[in-house]
Amino acid sequence: MVGLARGVGEDVTAEYALGPNLSLLFEQGFAGTRNGQVPSGVVPTGGNGGINPTFPAAWVHHLHFGLLRTGEPTIKAQLHTMVNWAHDDRTMALIDNHATRAVDEAHPRDGRIDLLGFDATVNSRTWGYFGVGGSFVKGSNAFTLKGLGTFGGDGQNLTERWWGPASGGTGRLWVAGLNYSASLGRILTSPQPFTNDRPDVVLNTGFVMAYTLTNTAALQGTTLPPGATSPGPLPTDADIFNHRFRYKFGADLLYTFLPFMGAGVRADRVSPNSKDAGETFHVLAARLVFKSNWSSPDNITIIYGKWFYGPRSHPEASSIVASDIGRLDDQLIAINANLSW
Repeated sequence: MVGLARGVGEDVTAEYALGPNLSLLFEQGFAGTRNGQVPSGVVPTGGNGGINPTFPAAWVHHLHFGLLRTGEPTIKAQLHTMVNWAHDDRTMALIDNHATRAVDEAHPRDGRIDLLGFDATVNSRTWGYFGVGGSFVKGSNAFTLKGLGTFGGDGQNLTERWWGPASGGTGRLWVAGLNYSASLGRILTSPQPFTNDRPDVVLNTGFVMAYTLTNTAALQGTTLPPGATSPGPLPTDADIFNHRFRYKFGADLLYTFLPFMGAGVRADRVSPNSKDAGETFHVLAARLVFKSNWSSPDNITIIYGKWFYGPRSHPEASSIVASDIGRLDDQLIAINANLSW
């Protein structure tokens, strides 16, 4: 929901007791990306994993402040700030590669991502776990940045999936979400403690939404060539990604009715594009869970899932478009095994 720093560097954490049940939390870190910059002159190919010297060595700095209240219930709230940037000296190409719309190799620009976030959780032995969080991401020429994983991914994913390739990684992203988990057995037996050697129903539910603004000033519409069947302005990335709202919510129920067996069902609704309701789809999944005892962490799960696509559902950042809907799998049968020793 907020962000993740990936790399090598330093990290400092501290906790200071303000009272018997209240503590102040602090964390600070600085890291460089794990891969650094590829030497100039390397040509991206499938054989070398597509590494590209256009991507600079980037850095991440992050700060976190929070309060923790122990007891019943346990409450934790935190504020976060993270920065991802690069200032490499890079050799400019003679011409821009038009196949990479998100970056101008002839005039590479330094990128930057600023992130602000918060999260708060309440954990009760009786009423379960409730969490809420949100973040604001601001990017400037961020396509080539690595090292910071936001809700929308790193700079490349933010550009391709959230702001549009023509933005070059300049845009804004707002994210908010919540989740709740509870055990019916714990609620019904309160204030007496609930033992795990009896039937129980566990609920997990969540909601997340995201909203984007792109760099519309830098985007210009194009026109179909003369003789085309539908002359006129073509939609730009600004039309597709600017002022775009997305959301997802779902709920999962698991009923454990025997020491060695339980049954569950999960339902989700996903709306990837507020500009096209035809992309909205639903997922319904049922499962059987087998284990050796009531509280055993080992289990074998058999799952059947069914996708109900909209008329124009399609993968994000993919060559598959709405007309290829028949190519999308809409059913899944899986067996998951979780064992420990």
